[in-house]
Amino acid sequence: MRAGFSIWHKSQTNDPRFWELALKAGFGLVEIALDYPWPWERSFNNVVRRALREGLDVGLHAPWRDLRLASPLRDVREGGARAILGAVDKVLNLGVDFHYLVLHVSSQEWIPEHVLDAYLDDVSTTLGEIRDFSRSHDFEIVIENAQTPLSERLTLLKKLASKLDIGVCLDLGHLVLGHIRKGASKRRLFKIVVKWLNELTNLVKVVHLHGYDEDRKKPHIGLTQSNVDVMAGVLSILESMVGDRISADVPIVLEIFSYEDNDVKSFFDKMGKELDFVKEYLK
Repeated sequence: MRAGFSIWHKSQTNDPRFWELALKAGFGLVEIALDYPWPWERSFNNVVRRALREGLDVGLHAPWRDLRLASPLRDVREGGARAILGAVDKVLNLGVDFHYLVLHVSSQEWIPEHVLDAYLDDVSTTLGEIRDFSRSHDFEIVIENAQTPLSERLTLLKKLASKLDIGVCLDLGHLVLGHIRKGASKRRLFKIVVKWLNELTNLVKVVHLHGYDEDRKKPHIGLTQSNVDVMAGVLSILESMVGDRISADVPIVLEIFSYEDNDVKSFFDKMGKELDFVKEYLK
């Protein structure tokens, strides 16, 4: 299992113990979120270079706030694409090799069925520009099933990924929480996870894992802070698909931010325990 964790500009990367503790906890990959003001501030350069120097693989999560790559309005879509490529350029200018870029392909609009095909063609044209850029610089782009119209719908996510010949970042935390918000039972949740993994055969290139706060319906908390039976069931389903529906090389990234208020040692102690929980199911 290629185990990773996520960081952003609020992470405690200025602590000199940060990277040593990340490696000690068992992580081999870091997914860096390009949330503003990263990568526009100088300290970002040191973070990326230090991660590489410590031998960690690097993935990127594209900016997503204010950006609507699936907007039916061409100017909005293309503006979002330019902003993302500008942020990625800053990483490339550091001479950094990274493996993938996660995209939120979102819109505030719910698109009527009678214009859906033309709409998907338009979105594909814009995303195709990012895909072509990624291939020219030797990294993959993947679409995440964020909880927004289009990418939260399995049929549309699959159709868009197939049309562009790109992969998917399957966020199992968002998938579970989205259906809990709709009142799904545990049994129903497991059926949904199986369906998504079956339908997305060979398209899943990155997996995001995190728990959820059942009362506040809040994502990105620890798996062990959630309903442990649900998360264990999801991991068991995932394990049964690895090597069949999903490559064993796919990065499994813990996108957990609920421990960040702790000091850096406590943070990685807790993240290490989260990783141990995952490893009970994924070897």
